[in-house]
Amino acid sequence: MLYIADGDFGLEIWDVSDIYNTVRISRYSTLYMALDLYLAQSNNLLYLSDGVYTWYLTTSDNSHGFFRIIDVSDTYTPVKVGKDSLLSPSGFLFLKIMHMLLN
Repeated sequence: MLYIADGDFGLEIWDVSDIYNTVRISRYSTLYMALDLYLAQSNNLLYLSDGVYTWYLTTSDNSHGFFRIIDVSDTYTPVKVGKDSLLSPSGFLFLKIMHMLLN
């Protein structure tokens, strides 16, 4: 399986077992742009950040979004099992830290 944080399209899950016949098998819509993800294969939980970066437009930090936990044990039907508001911009960095700690 291939898991993609696909911006405006949210989370996409693709079956890539046959490289010549890849198929998108599901999509999970997010309120904002899906920006980053981490898959914990041991428990089939996917950690996804979605949000809007506006700091590059102004001198103030107006970034906002969410941190979502999605159960992907059934890849055809991903289910949200948790959500929290992100502290911006450090919230987006949270996935990077999780990745470092869990690996």
